[in-house]
Amino acid sequence: AADDALVQFLERADSIIEGFGRVRYSTTVDGFRRYGDPTTARPKLLVIGDSQTQARMVSDGETYFDYIAAHGNAEVFAHGTGGYGTLQEYMVLDRHIDRIDPDIVLWQFCGNDPMNNLFDLEASSVVNNQMTRPYLENGKIVYRYPHPSWLFRNLVRESYLLRFIGLR
Repeated sequence: AADDALVQFLERADSIIEGFGRVRYSTTVDGFRRYGDPTTARPKLLVIGDSQTQARMVSDGETYFDYIAAHGNAEVFAHGTGGYGTLQEYMVLDRHIDRIDPDIVLWQFCGNDPMNNLFDLEASSVVNNQMTRPYLENGKIVYRYPHPSWLFRNLVRESYLLRFIGLR
């Protein structure tokens, strides 16, 4: 279950994304946007974040962590996934920290992270990820689905289109 809650948010690797122009977007091992050499003698920087680090509308080689890699003396590893809260980001960090053994961890945060970490807050929002995610409750990780607000539930109940496309 833990792996499923992390993986379900990951983008398909090696995608060409149309939107703000043509974007070359790729991922490597376990959803990393950039994966350096873990055996290097250089200092290692591990970047963890959400959609801002995932940067799915930024081409390979043009992200902020690519800039750090090109202009610094560090081996860079970067993992970001849209919709992740800090608990999911911590779970990624915990899963990979021993293998990468970073000298520095840069953890990117956004203003919506409190919502992504608190079940009651996320469940009361019309705008949430609509996916099961882990939450830290009473010192334990639990997996819950943040049911949408009463307004969204009523819209789904009254809309043939929303019910047809499977929003429940």
